[in-house]
Amino acid sequence: MTNQELIERILKYDDEEAYKVFFHRMYGRLINFSIYYVKKVEIAEDVVSDVFVNFLRAKNKFDQIDNVEAFFYTAVKNQSHKYIRKKKTSDLLFTQASSEDYQIKSNIRPDLELINKELHEVLLNAMEQLPPQRKMIFQLVKFDGLKYSEVAMSLDISQKTVEKHMTLSLKIVREIVTDYLQDKGTKTKAIKRSLWLLSVSILVWLCTF
Repeated sequence: MTNQELIERILKYDDEEAYKVFFHRMYGRLINFSIYYVKKVEIAEDVVSDVFVNFLRAKNKFDQIDNVEAFFYTAVKNQSHKYIRKKKTSDLLFTQASSEDYQIKSNIRPDLELINKELHEVLLNAMEQLPPQRKMIFQLVKFDGLKYSEVAMSLDISQKTVEKHMTLSLKIVREIVTDYLQDKGTKTKAIKRSLWLLSVSILVWLCTF
């Protein structure tokens, strides 16, 4: 029985045996995944336990879960980040990652700052258009700094699968960002230059692994 089928039985029938199978199948994988963020096995165990407890408490709110692996990996990631925030070491948290990750460090006018902010929003919106698993892989590689091999081990997929997803993701994201930059091509010479610098910074960031 697949994980998707197990979750359907848990949600529809409150199937305790299905939950046990799913728990034992996913528990170790999710702990290994959490370790990349919290760095300690005992903390990762607490994180994953909290995720399962929270799921059981809220499972009546779900009619279905379309991608069960993505759902639980995202929950573990968020719970790991929650722990990091409490310890005031949240340099890995995606929701707190700002355009500083890929912007040129320079003094620019407010209108250029607005363009930079727009670029940030365009990048995030582009990422939202990716399928769930592809989006998660993109986040783990580009925002959380995991290597392809680490993502593959965490998600229990091959490294070639990770590479394929990243290739497709980068193609889509680059196209969307490039289209945005072309739409801004009517700006003044000064803005064009700063926009070009910002665009180079983003495109370099997208191509860096």
